[in-house]
Amino acid sequence: MLYRLISVGKIKENFYRQGVEEYAKRLTLYTPFELRDGLEEKYPEKASPARIQTCVEKEGKRIIDIVGSDYLLLLDVKGRMLSSEELAVRQAGWNQKGVKRLNIVVGGAYGVSAGVRERADETISLSLMTFPHQMAVLIIVEQFYRAQSIIHGGKYHHG
Repeated sequence: MLYRLISVGKIKENFYRQGVEEYAKRLTLYTPFELRDGLEEKYPEKASPARIQTCVEKEGKRIIDIVGSDYLLLLDVKGRMLSSEELAVRQAGWNQKGVKRLNIVVGGAYGVSAGVRERADETISLSLMTFPHQMAVLIIVEQFYRAQSIIHGGKYHHG
C-alpha cells in the first residue's frame, strides 16, 4: 500500500522537513510513502470570511482531485483519537481490506472544506490540542512509522 500524505501547507521550516524526511525514509523500509505539500491558496493579508471560505474550497477541490476514489484519512481535532497500537491495528486492517493507496490529509490554517470532510472515509485526531501543520505532518509520519514497527515487530516502539 502507498501512504500518501497530503498537506495543504508547505513544509517550510528546515527542522520540520528534516524530521519528516527521516521518518519517511524509515517508513519506506515497510511501505512506499509520498508527501504532497503546498496546496494552499494565497490568502490576502486581511481576507474576509467569504474570501477565506473561497480559498478553503479551492484547496478542498485540489485535495479531492488528488485523492480520486482512493481511501481518504482526514486528520481533524474532531476525529477519533487512537493510541499508537490502535493505529497499527487500523493500518493492518487497511492492508487486509486491500487498500491500494491511503491518503492522509492535513488541512491548512483554516481547516478543510465541507467537501473534504464529507469525502473522508475516516477522521482521526492527533490530539485535542492544535498544532502547526508542519508539526502535525511530522507527528503523523512518525506515528505511521511507529505503527509499521509495531506491526512488523520492530524495536522502535517500546509500549
